Amino acid sequence: MYRAIDADGLTLDIWLRKKRDTQAAYAFLKRLVKQFDEPKVVVTDKAPSITSAFKKLKEYGFYQGTEHRTIKYLNNLIEQD
Repeated sequence: MYRAIDADGLTLDIWLRKKRDTQAAYAFLKRLVKQFDEPKVVVTDKAPSITSAFKKLKEYGFYQGTEHRTIKYLNNLIEQD
């Protein structure tokens, strides 16, 4: 499952897939940037599929001005308290 939230914790999009592979991550991240434009920062877990998909999208011209952070707990608003 992939879920995108904004800085206020509001859900932007949810996508349920059978696999959490690079292809699924690529499609989800591409869908987000087309729907909501390019964010300043993307915070994800350290899954290799997401990192790979993010790099691939950068090669194709997406997320050029976006910082990708993979620091533990930054992507979990509940655990930040």
